[in-house]
Amino acid sequence: MGLVTPTRRSKARRIPADVKAVNRFINSRRAVVEPVIAQIKTWRILHSGFRRPLGLYGRVFAVVRGLVFCAAGRTFE
Repeated sequence: MGLVTPTRRSKARRIPADVKAVNRFINSRRAVVEPVIAQIKTWRILHSGFRRPLGLYGRVFAVVRGLVFCAAGRTFE
């Protein structure tokens, strides 16, 4: 599956109702994910390129994910 983006409206014509519904669905998912990505980048943990051995990336990401859920007051299991 590739990158999923909303369909853009041209100035000449309107967007059909079914395309609007798909755009709303995509935007609702993006609205949840984008603040989390911004928070991770603010923490500067994953802001720059990963400079450790590549085998550690999964472990580091799991720790960061746990911190994000902890900051949000949720448990992750």
